[in-house]
Amino acid sequence: MRQIKEKGYALRFQGKLGDDKVYTGDILAIGIGYWKDSKEHECKIEKLSI
Repeated sequence: MRQIKEKGYALRFQGKLGDDKVYTGDILAIGIGYWKDSKEHECKIEKLSI
């Protein structure tokens, strides 16, 4: 989740200055962690605002 926010991945949905917005819905950040040894996973979902 931290990487998604720090690198600004959601900004690509904002469009370029002066252009109409291409996407107007909600943007979700989804992070999945997987541990190979225990075969367990963890998921986090967060709604982003741009």
